[in-house]
Amino acid sequence: MISWEQGDWHWCLTAAERVSCAVAWGDHWQTMITGVLAVGAASWAALSARGQLDAAKNQVSAARAQLDAQVHDAADRRARLLRSARASLPGVLSALCGHAQEVAAALFRAWPVEDVTYPDMNPAAHPYAMIAQVPRFPQEIILPLQQVLEHADDALVLERIASIFCEAQVLDARTQPMGPGVRITIGELVEYILEAAALYARAASLFDFARGLSHTVTGDLWNGVFSALALMEITDEKVLAKGREERLQGLLPGEGDMLGPD
Repeated sequence: MISWEQGDWHWCLTAAERVSCAVAWGDHWQTMITGVLAVGAASWAALSARGQLDAAKNQVSAARAQLDAQVHDAADRRARLLRSARASLPGVLSALCGHAQEVAAALFRAWPVEDVTYPDMNPAAHPYAMIAQVPRFPQEIILPLQQVLEHADDALVLERIASIFCEAQVLDARTQPMGPGVRITIGELVEYILEAAALYARAASLFDFARGLSHTVTGDLWNGVFSALALMEITDEKVLAKGREERLQGLLPGEGDMLGPD
């Protein structure tokens, strides 16, 4: 063993010298030894921290992958449910249109004979006693519409289905009291017929969506209303004039919503 003493290297031969050399060597190099140990400790700490950081990153990546998989599974399940609901939607919409036609036909058949015979002598506000057997809204089509409402993601489709529910409920509530001896004005009769045509138009606007030809609603509602009236063979000028007037005023047909013209 050697030590550096008094500017020169000295061999430590005896046991006492070796102890002395060891003490002198440690004393002489303690700063470097301390530095090396500190660097080693820092490197070890850095490596340990790096390992912990890598482990944390792996955990985050695994959690993110699991969350992405759950989101994908949820989106896939929702898409399957929507496809299933859309599969029955054409039949549901056909039933809705058929119901609207039956309501309008029942109302039009109840039109007072006096007004037909003397149309210029009977004001729209004059009440008549009439009988109209108006069919109730078919309850069996509510569930399929609700399923589409739950799983669809297009805002216009959701809005249109919600407006169909609203239109149908209002029309049902207004026409069911019409029994023997009920008095109703021509103006009210015109309004109810237009509401039935509006229900038809709202349902018809979803046919392309139901058949997978579009991801949203299609067509202009007022055009749909006048097409429905023509299909129902309702050509009375009072009904058509009222529809044209409301359209010019920028109103939506019927009572389904109040969001402004399409």
